[in-house]
Amino acid sequence: MKFLKDRILPLFMTALLGGLLPACVNEDEGTSTASDDGSFFISIAISAGNASPARAESDLTDEEGTSVENNINIGDLKIYAFSIPTNNNASNSALLTQIYPKDDNNSNIIEADVKKSVPGTYMLEAELNNTFFDNHKDFCLVAVANWTPFVSPDFSLPDGKELSVLGNEELLFGRKIDVNKQAWTPNGEEGIPMFGLHKASLAGYDKKHNNKFAPLLLGKVNMLRAFAKIEIRNGMKDKEITGVSISSYNKTGYFTPLLIGNQLSDTENVTSANIPNPVESSAEELSFSGKDGAFVAYLPEYELTNGKRDIITVTIDEKKYLLSLAPYTVDGPNEKPTEDYWKALLRNHIYRYTITGVEEDEPAQLTINYMVCPMESGTSGDIYFD
Repeated sequence: MKFLKDRILPLFMTALLGGLLPACVNEDEGTSTASDDGSFFISIAISAGNASPARAESDLTDEEGTSVENNINIGDLKIYAFSIPTNNNASNSALLTQIYPKDDNNSNIIEADVKKSVPGTYMLEAELNNTFFDNHKDFCLVAVANWTPFVSPDFSLPDGKELSVLGNEELLFGRKIDVNKQAWTPNGEEGIPMFGLHKASLAGYDKKHNNKFAPLLLGKVNMLRAFAKIEIRNGMKDKEITGVSISSYNKTGYFTPLLIGNQLSDTENVTSANIPNPVESSAEELSFSGKDGAFVAYLPEYELTNGKRDIITVTIDEKKYLLSLAPYTVDGPNEKPTEDYWKALLRNHIYRYTITGVEEDEPAQLTINYMVCPMESGTSGDIYFD
């Protein structure tokens, strides 16, 4: 698997505290389509969280997500074909048909199957009815995964519904917070909700070469995780972090990124948050999940401006320290950063702080390393930023 390690530099600073690129299929010359009595045999890769960077984020490096963060529950995966949006507007893109899972009453899809290819990547193979798809050779493949536990049970997407309906669907993150106010974490049964879109074309289909055993590869759907990950690590040898909590967060979030611009062609890592307005927020302490010296929380996107940064409490040897969710300089946290990923918690991004020391002189201060980067799919059991 190819990762884009050469495009960006990690953001490391120490301070005192106060894949594969998506391929757009566009072959319109020298090709032929299936005969009237034939089918379109296609395949497409679905890559969990391995999105390309947005143009403005070329200073970030992708890092691998853990296997559980990359997991797609095939039983909670749906793949749709939408019409190509016009005028850069998701409201002008209508659902043509559901490709996977195949509905027995849907004659537009003859067969469809999804299998795990390699860790973090799944393959859809489908036989499409040529009578229907002859009229829809260009379309958007849209995949949604791991979303059932977070959306309304009565949500449906019948044919003809606009893509914007997905864009307006809220994830009910608050329902996953248990009575102990413990942060939700992905597991083998419930993965991180993901959304991906890829503009595809059947114009390159050649009945002389493409068939069930040689389907037309339509590229790859890059799936974006709908949550941000905050991680606090212990870099101290003589002290123990006994707890981490956050005092302000959103209990709802949108399932999709902002469906404008490049996101309507190929999903890519975002530079701005897509937050419901109004949004349901909480000021109740939410405890991070701790394991092996690391404390993590997966949260919907959250606005960090307007004095909302001092929201994390780190408990070290039973003493509490306030951590500002901001980049740092030698003078402390920068409350007015210019980078997009510090203006808000962004989906599919990791925000990692490593506590490297404590200075007890009043006012007590922590020494930290920090890093922010997009998440990629990966094959390792865990991720480390060295």
